Amino acid sequence: MNKEDICFMSAIEMGVKIKSQ
Repeated sequence: MNKEDICFMSAIEMGVKIKSQ
């Protein structure tokens, strides 16, 4: 995985956490 993929995945995880709260 390159840096762009890691940033994209972490951004999705942050969005999921915000929605689930």
